[in-house]
Amino acid sequence: QTCALPICHGDAPKVVMAPTSIEDCFYSMITARKIAETFGMPVVVLSDASLATAQQPFPRPASAILCGDFNDVPNSFAYYHIGEDMQDAFRSKGSGLDRTYLGISPTLRIDYIFCDPGFDILAYDRINKQLSDHYPIMADLFLRPHSPE
Repeated sequence: QTCALPICHGDAPKVVMAPTSIEDCFYSMITARKIAETFGMPVVVLSDASLATAQQPFPRPASAILCGDFNDVPNSFAYYHIGEDMQDAFRSKGSGLDRTYLGISPTLRIDYIFCDPGFDILAYDRINKQLSDHYPIMADLFLRPHSPE
């Protein structure tokens, strides 16, 4: 028998979530964070290799922010498809040649902050601290209020 969490005498309640699809996993992570912050308790989200390596399209939320190390340059196929219909914070508020990766090339930008057009990008900055093999990047975003139609 397999147990996700051992139960001990005096244990506090725990929340365990087991999403069944990629879309369910996406929204479960949002819910898990809200539960953890609201109740100050651990939330465990279970997954397996088939879910972690699967591909499944689902509608993007109306106000999405997508950040990450995409291991690809701005003129790549992946960049255009990942950031399709989204704003690139560096292109909006950055300047010059940006470098987010410390190795290989002095001008290699492979880390990105994308957001939906419903956001105003107020600022973009690369922090010049070597905390890993990537420089940290940050952006100030403002979500414009949605006007009812």
